[in-house]
Amino acid sequence: MVTTCTRRRVCAGMGAAVALAALPALAQRDKPIALVVPTAPGGSTDALARMVAEALGPRLGRTMVVENRPGANGTIGAAYVAKAPADGSVLLLNTSGQSINPVAMKNLPFDVARDFVGVAGLAQSPLILVASSQFDAQDAKALKFAATRSPERVAFAVGDMATRLATEQVMSALGIKATIANYKGTGPAMTDVAGGHVPLTVTTVGAAMPMIKAGHGKALALMAGSRLKQLPAVPTLGEQGFPVEFMGWWAISAPAGTPRAEIERVAAEVQKMMATPAFTSRLEGLFMTPLALGPGEFDAFFAADLKRMAALAAAAGIRPE
Repeated sequence: MVTTCTRRRVCAGMGAAVALAALPALAQRDKPIALVVPTAPGGSTDALARMVAEALGPRLGRTMVVENRPGANGTIGAAYVAKAPADGSVLLLNTSGQSINPVAMKNLPFDVARDFVGVAGLAQSPLILVASSQFDAQDAKALKFAATRSPERVAFAVGDMATRLATEQVMSALGIKATIANYKGTGPAMTDVAGGHVPLTVTTVGAAMPMIKAGHGKALALMAGSRLKQLPAVPTLGEQGFPVEFMGWWAISAPAGTPRAEIERVAAEVQKMMATPAFTSRLEGLFMTPLALGPGEFDAFFAADLKRMAALAAAAGIRPE
């Protein structure tokens, strides 16, 4: 039996075997990481994904490529990741929409709880109650008064299930009833509010700001626990006596079965990235704040959010379609 490398043929054979065994790992390290975005190019989610790819790729020593796979409320992109190789080469830019899809859609092509594993939280942003500039209420209390006195004048434009659930929360907190006008997307909803055709909406801060800056709308309240640094003059609903919060969030998830070591490695670099002033400053530009959660922490956060969305939907009488 050969116990030391004293024969050239044996040494050469051993070296070749080691080199061949290392090839798959080396190839994997050279393979770009696909960061799948379940929305179309443009908008806050896409902008955040490109920020992450630019900052995180070099930290991991690999190219990170953003792949937009929009459609079906984000389920097309999520389904692609759920079926992707669980080797760290495909990641999902996850959004709070994944907490809502189970209460909005029947026969999802994946299980939101079982088919993904959390890598890291990234950011969060509150929804905002906005009125057309032609609507006379200046805050939530004035809205409650208007809805109580003249309910026929109060209606909300709703662009998706998230804003529908948030709108139901606002109406419940204020103790009012109002017409809900459903639109196929946030864009058309905001257009009609800006034009004064529908007086109110609940939407993301990023979606509302162009209308507000143009003078076609006004912010009545944030659905948050505290004011946004970027909007110091906009009070929260809680400050006005209606303690209701609704936060959109963004995170990185991976296919279930991805090696824990790979998840921990990516998570560690995400946390370092988020600790840099440059990254947090760019988050502020998107009206977001950091959501610094590790893998286990995010999984617990996501599980709680799933339960919360299910409870909101049940209270509003909403069933999957």
